Amino acid sequence: MINTAEIKTLDLLPIVEAAGVQMRKSGSKWVGCCPMHDEKTGSFFVFPDNHFKCFGCQESGDIIDFVRKTQGIGFMEACNYLGIENRRPTPKLLETIRTQQKKKAVKEAFEHWRDGKIDEYATLYRCSSRVLHGIKTLSDLERMGDLYHAKQKWQRLYHLFYLEADKATLFKMFQQEAHNNS
Repeated sequence: MINTAEIKTLDLLPIVEAAGVQMRKSGSKWVGCCPMHDEKTGSFFVFPDNHFKCFGCQESGDIIDFVRKTQGIGFMEACNYLGIENRRPTPKLLETIRTQQKKKAVKEAFEHWRDGKIDEYATLYRCSSRVLHGIKTLSDLERMGDLYHAKQKWQRLYHLFYLEADKATLFKMFQQEAHNNS
């Protein structure tokens, strides 16, 4: 019997795109036109937990089901298509699975880091704003004047992380910070 658990860890999205389906991000899901029936409006979804569902024709399943239904082949042929031979994953498939798992772990760590930075800078900005709104006297201003410049810096950093920066730039910052902390 073939252990399908390893196959099902393969990322479904590249298999769907290789089948000619143009997918676009919609929240945490991906959506496109279903390859199993004709449609003009996308009702075919790939979900983060690696399964698909078409709300037009009601087809659904995992990566093996997708290959079977789009290629018109049986279970064993679908497994071979995905890199299973003689009831065992090929070395190439195992390497693909490991690579995808590593990429997923790095992506999750990066997103956690980025979200933490956004929260940190937003909190610092809000706190400094509250303190600056409390300035009543000239001596208060002299004691806390530097906070005004820090507030502007935190606001710029928040906008950099949340609104402006492309992920490649942020990823370089993430890698540099990870390198400096190791």
